[in-house]
Amino acid sequence: MRQRPLCREICRHATGPGSWLLTHRPVWGFRPHGQTINATLQQGLAGAGGKLPDGIALALAGHIHVAEVLSFADKRSPQFVLGTGGTLLAGKIKHDLSGENIAGMTVSYGRSDHRFGFALFKPATLGGTATFHDAGGKSLFRCELGAGEVACD
Repeated sequence: MRQRPLCREICRHATGPGSWLLTHRPVWGFRPHGQTINATLQQGLAGAGGKLPDGIALALAGHIHVAEVLSFADKRSPQFVLGTGGTLLAGKIKHDLSGENIAGMTVSYGRSDHRFGFALFKPATLGGTATFHDAGGKSLFRCELGAGEVACD
């Protein structure tokens, strides 16, 4: 069975403004000792300048056992990593992710959290909010999503 190029598959399924890309592995992400990018995903996006197709407002993944919020200087789709169900399986990211470079782009806003928990999303037409909670339900921080950017308190 022949595989279709990834970008064509993502583009075909992107239904319009406000779509989310949900994957197990993040398109862009960090670990305690460096970055992680999926080579297959990056190869598929190479023809699109490394960006996700227009209309995808957010990339959401797990795989890395931390919470991460990444926004990029070129206003591409922000990346959220929600691996907080197994957070003790990974070390803590001890540095600020803002200003880091990944896959040839600069992270304009980056945040990580290393506690068990979950996130609740409230989508809106042009963005929305994500509130991160600890395992007991206590609110830890809240993020505002906009077109190609995210910022948290």
